[in-house]
Amino acid sequence: MQVSRPIVYQYNSYREYLKDYVDYLKASSIGRKQGASVKRIGTELGFGSSEMFRLILQGKRNLIPERIPNVSAYFSLNKSETECFTNLVLMDQAKEPSQKLHFANQIINSKAFRRIHPLQKAQFRYFSHWYYVAIAELVGIAEFRNDPEWISRALYSQVTARDVTVALKELALLEIIKKDAQGRYFRTEKVIQSGDQLFDQSTRAIHKELIEKAVRAVDGEPRERRHISGSTLPMSKTQLKEAIGLVNQFRKELLTVLERKEESQDVYQINFQIFPLSKIKREGEPE
Repeated sequence: MQVSRPIVYQYNSYREYLKDYVDYLKASSIGRKQGASVKRIGTELGFGSSEMFRLILQGKRNLIPERIPNVSAYFSLNKSETECFTNLVLMDQAKEPSQKLHFANQIINSKAFRRIHPLQKAQFRYFSHWYYVAIAELVGIAEFRNDPEWISRALYSQVTARDVTVALKELALLEIIKKDAQGRYFRTEKVIQSGDQLFDQSTRAIHKELIEKAVRAVDGEPRERRHISGSTLPMSKTQLKEAIGLVNQFRKELLTVLERKEESQDVYQINFQIFPLSKIKREGEPE
């Protein structure tokens, strides 16, 4: 069976890319002649221990940035491919979410990446900016106008008309909104899934933005336009799982209730958070 050369732009994990490239080398005619193996490739890449490369593939060790040129040369990566591979490595190993988001942005904005994934930049922005989702829901309001200035004012002027224009264009590109025969936007039933490492960085950012908006709403919105409540209580790990399950179930039930056909008047954000206020170190538990 012929195995095609892996394309780095199709990966969200540098380890998965390395694994597939090793399989490609082992399956190629030259690789079979030379007896390509994880051990041999690791040695030829210049790792001090022949076992180190295997541990990197298994996720037990990290590929240090200084070794990236070795990998690039060995796999014959061009400049653009090397940049993408480097950003995958740095995104994986970054400690701060803001750093991970930075490297994810670098990948998404690559011309070569966009040629292969023409919609992913728009998808990334959809999950990165709170107002994309808000605008998508705002089109269902009876008073909605296809006017970026009006939309900007409806969103408390927190978004410029220029950004609104871009958002409308990309929401239409993703088919989240469409225009009817009269030229009026409407919300489609399309759902965009976020599930990989690249989008994980953007969804973290939007959660933070929306939590910050909840903080500002405490003083910025009258009580009749917001509801904020919470409870502080001790829980076991089992109870935590049960609590998360109950919240998820309630969220589904609430969405079902709010999907009933009734004229909407504004767009609201409903947040659910459960997080620890303490961390007690117990004997035998990892740090």
